[in-house]
Amino acid sequence: MDTLSFWVVLSAALADSVNPCEIGILTMALLHIIFAYGKEKVLSVGLMFSLGVAVSYYFYGVFIAYVFRFVPWIRIIVGIAAIALAIPRLIYALRNEELKLSPAPLRPMVSGLLQKGNVWFALLAGLVAGFILMPCSSGPYYVILTMLSHDIVAVRLKAYLWLALYNLIVILPLLAITLAAHFFIDVTKIREYKDRLVPIMEFGSSLILLALGLYVLTQM
Repeated sequence: MDTLSFWVVLSAALADSVNPCEIGILTMALLHIIFAYGKEKVLSVGLMFSLGVAVSYYFYGVFIAYVFRFVPWIRIIVGIAAIALAIPRLIYALRNEELKLSPAPLRPMVSGLLQKGNVWFALLAGLVAGFILMPCSSGPYYVILTMLSHDIVAVRLKAYLWLALYNLIVILPLLAITLAAHFFIDVTKIREYKDRLVPIMEFGSSLILLALGLYVLTQM
């Protein structure tokens, strides 16, 4: 793990946290919950959804790290793939469009679970979202997992702590949306803020992904 640092983990996790799929679904579901059940439901549902995403994404990362450890030339593969993904994401962000990489038919399932306004359904929605919505933004995660794969397989505690930190950072936008919807923002403005900020964040995320792809290729 000599090539990994706090700043690499932080930048990758921040880039990964800009997940238009999860952000969009959570935003619209919280709006539905506010009008259907009231603001008191928003906090618990949003927090449980965020927890579910973090847990499933964490264990997905552990599994993929194990797989990566036994794939020849994995750093080259991931580095080239990161660069190849970053370029169209940059183009779409400049056009103010979303590059949809997750299975579209599964999005309503996650949204439907959230809109029930029940914390356990929200947790289940988060667990599912961590797997099926992750392709929207997970390029940086794969870069980090290639760097952690040896230490994950060797069961070194520090690698698992890096992964925990990464996933805590990843869910920060989900937590921010939940807290804002519950405490601060006029509910009619939430979608407006999302539509305005996500393309900008997506552009920055794509630049970081491009840099990470180049970085992992230079660490051979």
